Amino acid sequence: MSEREWRIYIDDMLRFAEKVRTYSEGIDRATFQQDELKYDAILRNLELIGEAATHVPAEVREQHEDIPWRQVIENGKAGEGDERQIKLRFQSLGAAQCDSRMHNHTRRFCS
Repeated sequence: MSEREWRIYIDDMLRFAEKVRTYSEGIDRATFQQDELKYDAILRNLELIGEAATHVPAEVREQHEDIPWRQVIENGKAGEGDERQIKLRFQSLGAAQCDSRMHNHTRRFCS
């Protein structure tokens, strides 16, 4: 895969992460699970981030070990009904970790 192609996936990940941050701003876990629209939108974007992450070459992921690639990819594969995975996904939202950490690090890919 060319460098240009995998950078498109990084751009997608950033866009999806920004949506997650916007949709999850100011909500607690109970709200996350009760508000069907937010729940579906957040989970879908986490899935899309995970899917896009699978297209980032392993050598690029290895150069950026501070990004939790395995967790990002696993969040994208989890079934919606799995309570353990829902907890993991919600934890990914806390303090905008998933978004801002990825955004800060992946910005380097796009420069």
